[in-house]
Amino acid sequence: EATVESITGFSLEPRALWLHVTGSSEVAPVLKVDDAKLNATVRVLAEELRVEPVDASAVFEGAALVTTPAVIGHELKIEDAKDVIEAEWLTESRPIALPTTETEPDLTQSELDAFVSGTVEPLLAGPVTVVVGDHQIPLDPAVLASAQTITTDTGEFVLTTTPQILHDAVMTLDPTLSTEPINARFDWNDAGPVLVPGADGVGIDAQAVSDAIMAATKTPERVAETDAVTVPPEVTTEYLESMGITEMIVHFSTPLTSEPTRTQNIRHATEFITGTLVPPGGRFDTLAVIGPITYANGYIDSGMVINGLHIDGLGGGLSQIGTTTFNAGFEAGYIDVEHHPHSYWFTRYPAGREATLSVPTKNVIWENDTPYGALLRAYVSGGRVYIEVW
Repeated sequence: EATVESITGFSLEPRALWLHVTGSSEVAPVLKVDDAKLNATVRVLAEELRVEPVDASAVFEGAALVTTPAVIGHELKIEDAKDVIEAEWLTESRPIALPTTETEPDLTQSELDAFVSGTVEPLLAGPVTVVVGDHQIPLDPAVLASAQTITTDTGEFVLTTTPQILHDAVMTLDPTLSTEPINARFDWNDAGPVLVPGADGVGIDAQAVSDAIMAATKTPERVAETDAVTVPPEVTTEYLESMGITEMIVHFSTPLTSEPTRTQNIRHATEFITGTLVPPGGRFDTLAVIGPITYANGYIDSGMVINGLHIDGLGGGLSQIGTTTFNAGFEAGYIDVEHHPHSYWFTRYPAGREATLSVPTKNVIWENDTPYGALLRAYVSGGRVYIEVW
């Protein structure tokens, strides 16, 4: 009605009067739009037409960098699209081109290109020669790449180096670069424990050689120089000296039976116990020290008591080790953390001072609550099993 009214309605405007008499050309229709419905429809359309952007990505495969290009996204400009539809839906040809806007990915193609040209290409441009004294060790690009991880958590491409990988690669190519340190230890003579000093080794520092290698990838010479360093032992002479091992405070024994397989298990367990050092505040865990109780670890079947029945089982006889180690901690005055009496008393053990072992539920554990280390020695002799605490 508004469209017809615009053509035929009363007017004294001369041009309108002339057109009434002579006729007129096409007239644009007057539209009435339900904005709420149009808005809802266009928003649904916007969801259907949205193209999400795709981040650029990069990952090393061997010495090659595999990249995925970025994809620019698109989304409808809702208000502008509503205006275009309103203007063109009735009179213009199909399809109607709706206005969109580009959406950039978080990691753009230009950022990837800059990362590749500025960081990756120099890294893979050729081998790097590591120089340590008169040693020269070339690392090819595949080795360099194997130590790298590309992350994007910060919103940009970041190359992270794992120093230990480069260190291990250098040492594998030239094992003569290092000598292993020797731990200090206690040995034994007739008078008791003797401290055998440790010795430093020689090697290269993982972080230092990694830093030198990565710096070299940015130079024309591609030479990474680093120095050999002293590698201290895990157990130093000073550490063992600080334990204050000077005298024997416990010498305890229990009698063996006549069963040879049982004695064999006990003797084997004493080999693990001898030399065990329990530092101040540390714990002696019997099963952890003598275990695992397996055939592969040297134990055999022998007599044992299970639920009051005498049977043959793996590690039979080791409960005597439980009683002996319990009494070592008891006589030393250490804290009793865990022990379990046998199901009945064996007269070869002190009454009220015996303990059994059973994997994994019954153990003997005591804690050294003194300021001195506790060094243990165990052995079988003269039909008895002995344990000493120094």
